[in-house]
Amino acid sequence: MFRKINKIKNFGVYADFNGADLPDFQKFNLIFGWNYSGKTTLSRIFRCVELDERHKDYADGSYTFVDHAGAEHTVGQTSSAKVRVFNDDFKLANFRWETGNSVQPILLLGEENIEVRDRLKKSEVRSAELVDKATKAAESADALTNKLNRAETECGNQIARELRIARFNKTRLRPVFASWGAEIPAPLSDEEFAVERERANSSEGREELRKIKFRVSSLDTTQQEVSKCLSKNLTEVVVVESLVAQPEVSEWVERGLGLHKGLEHCQFCLSSLNHERISELQAHFSDSYSLYKEELLDLQKSVKGQLCEIDGAHYVKSAFFPELHENWAEIVQTLKSKKDAYNNFLGALHAAIEEKISNPFRNVEVPDNVFDEAELDLAINKLNELVERHNDRSQNFEKLKTEAVEKLLHHYACDAMRKVDRVAILSSVDALRDEEAQAKKELKELTANIEADRAQLSKAHKGAEKLNELLVSYFGKRDLQIEVNKSDEFEIVRRGKVAKNLSEGEKTAISFCYFIVTLYREADDFSNLVVYIDDPISSLDSNHLLHVNSLIKSTFYSFDEHAAKGQKHNVLVEQLFVSTHNYEFFHLVWEWMSGGPKTGFSSAYYIQRQDTDDRVSSSIVECPKAFTQFRSEYLFMFMCLHNFLQKPEDDIVVLFNIGNMCRRFLERYFVFKYVSISKIDQHVGQLIEDKVEAERVRKFSHFYSHSIKRSTAAPVPDKNEAVSVIHIIMSSIEKQDKVHFDALVEAVNSINEP
Repeated sequence: MFRKINKIKNFGVYADFNGADLPDFQKFNLIFGWNYSGKTTLSRIFRCVELDERHKDYADGSYTFVDHAGAEHTVGQTSSAKVRVFNDDFKLANFRWETGNSVQPILLLGEENIEVRDRLKKSEVRSAELVDKATKAAESADALTNKLNRAETECGNQIARELRIARFNKTRLRPVFASWGAEIPAPLSDEEFAVERERANSSEGREELRKIKFRVSSLDTTQQEVSKCLSKNLTEVVVVESLVAQPEVSEWVERGLGLHKGLEHCQFCLSSLNHERISELQAHFSDSYSLYKEELLDLQKSVKGQLCEIDGAHYVKSAFFPELHENWAEIVQTLKSKKDAYNNFLGALHAAIEEKISNPFRNVEVPDNVFDEAELDLAINKLNELVERHNDRSQNFEKLKTEAVEKLLHHYACDAMRKVDRVAILSSVDALRDEEAQAKKELKELTANIEADRAQLSKAHKGAEKLNELLVSYFGKRDLQIEVNKSDEFEIVRRGKVAKNLSEGEKTAISFCYFIVTLYREADDFSNLVVYIDDPISSLDSNHLLHVNSLIKSTFYSFDEHAAKGQKHNVLVEQLFVSTHNYEFFHLVWEWMSGGPKTGFSSAYYIQRQDTDDRVSSSIVECPKAFTQFRSEYLFMFMCLHNFLQKPEDDIVVLFNIGNMCRRFLERYFVFKYVSISKIDQHVGQLIEDKVEAERVRKFSHFYSHSIKRSTAAPVPDKNEAVSVIHIIMSSIEKQDKVHFDALVEAVNSINEP
């Protein structure tokens, strides 16, 4: 339990308060303070102790409480005291009044519940966003997937149509797509496509072709052999010049000589053969001649045997597969050209030998070789390569046809998938599916949190029953009640109908009753709590003073007339502080607080504020005796004004409040005098006949009473001016209503007497 506040510094109007002379706090503590005097600020200091944190508006503020054990409780230090405060900050933290699109008030109770409700609303908004995000991602992914599926279906139909593959569909394209990897291969070129299409469309094969097996001779070597042979001379032969001059005759004679061997008569003319002539001819056609001629014949045969003979009909274009036709013409033409050149040279050598044979005694010129036989060899190899490709194709006809179909299948697939940019679509689909999955994952976690928060709010609704009981105590009737609507929210109803346009007083009532509920929620026994209640009655609604007083009394105080002496009066909390600006409420509470033991039970305090030229400051002081003795605020203010008039003071605190007291006193006087609620401007002229004096009183009351609403320093009225104004007021009342005035003076004198 707190004993006192030693000091408060830099905490709003408490610029530098020292509580050394402040009477100790008791079990019950009642505090009075005008509006803007620092009453609510004091409650905020207690709330700082409750929350173990600095107030956001007073970062440099400090305070020191001392408990009855002598321990200090300072700002920034974790306090062992269990403090619970009802003030504007509690209302702000624990209540959310929501009207939505109408005036229908929806109430959310409790700081934790407000936090949960705020979190729930954000979660529900986020949940909707995630649902929308997942839906849109799924729809976009589905749209792209459908686009790709359509392209795959069309591609499958094209392949089935072009390649004549029965029942070919997009499912059979999956292995093709899988073989590509990260990128789509390039399709076939136009030339490649034509070749593979021809292969695929081929209905039958081709016969195999023989390779050209020809060994190209060295023409230089052959030329040298011929030249050497033709350059020989027959030195042992008796030459018959006539035969040398006539090769045809020589040949005829040579043949005839052989035919007439062993005969005596010429088979041509039947004349007897001349043996001398026979001998002459035999000498001419000697053995060396015959041998040389045989050599020439052998050489001629050898040269002829080197000729390149290729059956062109065997290698016609139609004999080859169509895909080989492109190079066929060039290869065959080159081979023919090289073969002819090769054979032509050999033919020239053959002719030279033939000429030598017909006349071995004649000198025959042998032509020079100007042809590179390697060119023929290369041309033959080229044709053989073409033949080899043809034969391979022929041997693997079905295999190659199958491969061609496969290549065309890949070609159509590549071409179709490139047109729709399959890689980009798949990448986008993957990203969208990831986005959808992430949104659903977050949504799943969020849904669990939403359900937990809804369950927590649902539990909070049970507190509405206790709250409704307290509202009955507050209003004295079952007027306002809290019900749970279809949205599982608190809804305020008045006499069974949705409450509209709640007054500030009604909101304060609900807030205060909920505060009491929070105390019961902590424990049925809250005897270890220090409770501070600031203004449980709204300034605009004082109709329920008795009910609120009764509610506070029944909650925190009990009286047992049958208990032993000293135990009849019980404080149900460790310590209670109640602060108010309402004079009537102050006395209602003080009536039962002061009815207990004379010591250690209750005490009353007063918050006084003063304005100087350089600052505004407030102090907590012991409540004046007269304040607690006068149950009427009207009588109390008359006493203050009367005493000041009798004994003017220079005390700045007194002067500061004089203007405010003048205004409030006149307002209350006019209420019962003229039975109307209005500002003093309306009736001051009726009370004070002199217009100048009336305006002087009006101006003084307004100007110096309004200073309490200013957050900065305001002028303090001059003492002499204050005396003059109060004298005008008192003399005017005495003149108009002397009986009433004398009664007021008598009541004041009875209090002032020792």
